[in-house]
Amino acid sequence: MVSAIVIGAGLGGTAAARLARQGFRVTVFEKCPVPGGRAAVIQRDGYRFDTGPTLFLMSEVFAGTYAALGEQMHQHLELKRLDPTYVRRSPAGTAVPFTWLRDCSLKISGVL
Repeated sequence: MVSAIVIGAGLGGTAAARLARQGFRVTVFEKCPVPGGRAAVIQRDGYRFDTGPTLFLMSEVFAGTYAALGEQMHQHLELKRLDPTYVRRSPAGTAVPFTWLRDCSLKISGVL
């Protein structure tokens, strides 16, 4: 049996399921105590906090929810494009800014 290693159990980690279905023996390495990555949830004091940018990346889902309630999202929220969309920092403190382009591709400043 062929083995595969998947780094991270976030959304990209769903590749593990596809590989396993294709007959690979899959090992997933995740640094956090729970899966989810940027799509994880933090629960504290009875509240749930989304750790990812779902409103930015999935605004159509929110718009659909408003529409199902007979409302238009743009009448309640003003979404503004951020540049960079977010900045990731390494443990050493190096900042890597990320920007979403109009074609929905990801630009990593200084890399792409």
